[in-house]
Amino acid sequence: MNGYIKALRLPIVVMAGLLAITAFRVSVWRTEAYLVALFVVIVASSTMIHNDWRDREHDAKKGKDFALKHSGTFGVFVLLFWVCSLILAICLWATNPCYGVISGGIIISGLIYSETRRVPILPASLVALTSASPVFYAGPSDHRVLFLFLTSAFLIFGREVLKDLDDYPHDDGYKWTLPLALGRRLAKIYAGAIVFLVPLLALGISTKTLVGMPFLAISASCLIFDRGHFSAKVLLDIGMAIIIATLIASGP
Repeated sequence: MNGYIKALRLPIVVMAGLLAITAFRVSVWRTEAYLVALFVVIVASSTMIHNDWRDREHDAKKGKDFALKHSGTFGVFVLLFWVCSLILAICLWATNPCYGVISGGIIISGLIYSETRRVPILPASLVALTSASPVFYAGPSDHRVLFLFLTSAFLIFGREVLKDLDDYPHDDGYKWTLPLALGRRLAKIYAGAIVFLVPLLALGISTKTLVGMPFLAISASCLIFDRGHFSAKVLLDIGMAIIIATLIASGP
């Protein structure tokens, strides 16, 4: 059971759900934000475990063999989560057809992600854009929502590069990643530069985002000056979590 729970990446998907709630807090609050957040958590987990199942043979070579050892039951687990995602998407569509369109796009992106692994730039870009897109449930007309989308997309893209560094060089020949294309050092500089520029975008949401900036700045410095990328990833996550918590608690 522990393997199934671990596969859901609960800290990450819960943060994704909270990001959706943040968008409503900085824009116009609606009670359906809670249903949106639940959908985002379930569909994000669906995407994670779908990718684990799709990559189970490759991941086993890196010592992550749970999905391969329990291939049948894990496949059922994946299917169950996708069914739940679809049901929630239908509920959102019934609430607001625009919500249904956004939900459908997120589901499609989650289903095709694993098939894009050899296309340059696309996998990380797809994750970043899809993961940030739930902010548009709150409506794209508010400039703060747009800046929240851009801030989230850039941070998530940078985080995806750090995740690829975890698997470097094991992904060689299996998927396209920036560390494989540019080399480990340049990929860290690239990710660090992205994270370093994020505060300029975050200020478009609110000056209250400054509370998380020290963590992002240290994270970027770790990458640019070739310190440990794992520490940089932890600091990035902390910075994101603080910004999200602050905006939810106090609004813009």
